Amino acid sequence: KMNENYDYLFIPDGFYTIDELKAAIETGESSTLPKSIVRSIQEVREYFEESRILQGIDVIYDRFFLSEQRKIAESLKDIYILENVIASIDLKNIITVARCLMQNRTKGFMSAIVSEEGSIDKEVLLDFSNRTVADFIQFISESSYADLLEPALSKDKIDFLKLDVLIDNLLTSKLQGAQTQAFGPLPLLAYLNAKDIEAMNLRLIIVGKRSGFTIEAIKERMRSLYDL
Repeated sequence: KMNENYDYLFIPDGFYTIDELKAAIETGESSTLPKSIVRSIQEVREYFEESRILQGIDVIYDRFFLSEQRKIAESLKDIYILENVIASIDLKNIITVARCLMQNRTKGFMSAIVSEEGSIDKEVLLDFSNRTVADFIQFISESSYADLLEPALSKDKIDFLKLDVLIDNLLTSKLQGAQTQAFGPLPLLAYLNAKDIEAMNLRLIIVGKRSGFTIEAIKERMRSLYDL
């Protein structure tokens, strides 16, 4: 269905028009988009010449997104924001590696999707490609994220549903104090995060009710929203 028109999926809330983005995707070049975005498009185009697995596109864009997040955080020269961005990348890497182990993914596949922008060395994470889930759980239990992730871990099993909730709640809890700050980027980040969590919770409720989930099942999937 590559010839279908998907313009209706475009969200007009960014810096660039749909025509600018489509032109860059079609040609691999752009004089208006940032170089980092153009590089990500070029890598996706190269990937698509060799593979038709659409998941790979998400993987490439996610990696560039995390790299850009780190660069922006460093440019802001706000240690609090930088620490939170790095923690966010670490946690995404942890959950990514865990899912790869559960799906028996190769080291090559893991290397393509694990970001090197976190504080946990990428090679350390990739070494687990030939080890067991239990080994990785032990590694997590000895990391600085042990207390946060412990409720989602057992001896040889990971509760991914609970893991996702714990990670999302961590960011919300860290941004909660920003509500009282008068200056700087943190109040805006806290507001944007709150709106994102609200939308996520609404989707969870709608999908849960349509799928016949119990109230308890819906509640355990919902994210915390500051003092609510």
